[in-house]
Order: sequence, then structure tokens, then C-alpha cells
Amino acid sequence: GVFLLGEMNVLENKGKKVQSVEKAMALLDCFWVGRKEYSLAELAAQTGRAKSTIHALLCSMLTNGTIEQDALSGKYRLGFHTFELGCVAQERWSVRPLAAQAMRKITEHTGEALYLGMRCMDEILLVENSENYDNFKISSPLGARMPMYGCSQGKVLLAQMADAELEAYLKRTTFRTYTPYTIRDAAQPKKELQMVRVQGFAVEYSELRTGIKSVGAPIFEENGACDYAISAVTIAKGSATGDNFQKLQKIVVQAAAEITKELQAPSGWWGR
Repeated sequence: GVFLLGEMNVLENKGKKVQSVEKAMALLDCFWVGRKEYSLAELAAQTGRAKSTIHALLCSMLTNGTIEQDALSGKYRLGFHTFELGCVAQERWSVRPLAAQAMRKITEHTGEALYLGMRCMDEILLVENSENYDNFKISSPLGARMPMYGCSQGKVLLAQMADAELEAYLKRTTFRTYTPYTIRDAAQPKKELQMVRVQGFAVEYSELRTGIKSVGAPIFEENGACDYAISAVTIAKGSATGDNFQKLQKIVVQAAAEITKELQAPSGWWGR
């Protein structure tokens, strides 16, 4: 009886939204997007809500550590509880420790920045990185999102989609222009994705940031799903040209294949 009641409640509430939760999430997103502290007035301006509404939400979240307030400036920032939630969320991503180890080796060997991306709805979410801290020009923060059509990681995941799923994605996607080289409509990527599917990697050249070039390769999980990809990101001159970039392509493809092999092994090294 309890199970049926719970199931019925889920069905009754399907599609409904709780406004207070929606407002709280919009408030938290300000800190995620801006990555800085905000005053009450700034948060009200960011969300378009009244100061009284924002203040009430902040007071509620201050009590459980979701939000903290600086004692001197009075500004608000994300609290320790958001870190705790993030740690729990990533525990199920068994690909992260494997990818982190492989990416660090590549960075040490080539000096290039490596990133692990995970499909997050219609975007790529950066969940692990290995950066060369001598070059801050290509640094990308963990937790950042990128459009799938605009980065090498996203392209390799799109190339693995079934035709119907890809068509649905292209139909619902609004193509935003970041640089003169960004894909601008649904017709553009189809031919490229066919080639990506065959060759097993994708290349992105200045499509999100001018002067940046990347190569991405897919990672397949134990059940065959392809929701992760790694990429090497470099400045589009010098080491990114000719034979050097071809070598980097091979290194990234090989690393992705090795991570896939570990994930699909009967018993991974992390003791599943």
C-alpha cells in the first residue's frame, strides 16, 4: 500500500513545480555562473526578485550551510554544504579517478591541458581536469558547461548517438555564435559527425574561444553507454600544428580506449 501511494503521489505531482524551490535554485545558479560573492542588492538584480524575497531565501539557506555570509563585507557565497552535496554526486562517476590518472600522465608528457567532460542534458559538463599551470590562457574551471556542438568532447558524444536521437538534438538546439568559426545551424555538423564516428575522434578549432584548438575522444562505460569524453586543449599555434597535433590526437584516442578498457573490465582497480 505504501509503494502504491508513493507511486500515485509521483504521478499526481508530475510536471508541477514548487515556486520556492525554483526561486532558490535560480539564486544558487547566480553563484555557479558568476563564481563570486554577491550582495543582497546584486542578487536581487541578477534574479529580478524583490530584496525581501531574496533575503528570506538566503536566511533559510544560511541555517544549513548552503549559503555563507562574509562577516566583514556582508556579501553572500556558496557554503560548505554545497561542497558536501557535490562530493556525494560525483561518487557514482567511477570514470573520474581513471581519467584523472591518464590525463595527468598526458599533461606531464606533452604539457597540454586535458579535460574530462560528461554529458549533462544537451551540454558538456567539465568534471575533471589536468592543467599545465604555466599556461593560464586555456584554463577552464571544473563545473563549467559547454554546448555539445561547439567542443570536441561534445562532437564525439553526438557522433555516438543513434540517428533519431541526434536529429532530435539538432532540432531542439539553438546554435549560439561564440566565434566566426562556431557551428551555426543543424545542417553543418552532420557531415562532420559522420567522419568523427568513423575516425574515433573530433577536432575543434576556435569554435568557442579564438586561438584554441582541441581534440576529443569518447569513453564507453561497462553497459556500452557513451556519456563521457576526454579532450586535450592547446593554443592553435606552435605545438598544435602538423605532426605534433597528430601525435596528440593519437595519445588522446589511446588514453580514451584505455579508460574504456578499465571501465569494462570484470573488476576495476577501484574494487567494484
